[in-house]
Amino acid sequence: MTIVSIEKASSLVGKSSKTIYRHIQTGKLSRTAEGVDISELIRVYGFLKNNAENASTDVQMNSSTGSDEYSSLRREIDFLKAEIESLKEDKLLAHEREKKLFLIIESRLSAPDSKEYSSFMSSILKKWF
Repeated sequence: MTIVSIEKASSLVGKSSKTIYRHIQTGKLSRTAEGVDISELIRVYGFLKNNAENASTDVQMNSSTGSDEYSSLRREIDFLKAEIESLKEDKLLAHEREKKLFLIIESRLSAPDSKEYSSFMSSILKKWF
């Protein structure tokens, strides 16, 4: 786990310290008592600036960095898998609601054999399926 100060984090991502503090305050970015984890910066901003300054020695590394990083990545993968499952469930629920709404619409149309009904249902089906 690589921890950097707020100032260093701001230089790594090319944002101002004020922006980093605001993102921490709003919950977009998390931090520890020691500073901000590099993996958290990558998660939020998707990139780090690559220059000689970034290789400075003020980046503090834990003695068991390899296993800590592995554990951190493993937890993140598990979290993302759970998030994917949650989104799949949300999609299924939305699809079920959609089906129910179609049934309500069908039942409220006055003449199911009319051209208006056929045209309406045809346009809906083309749009969604």
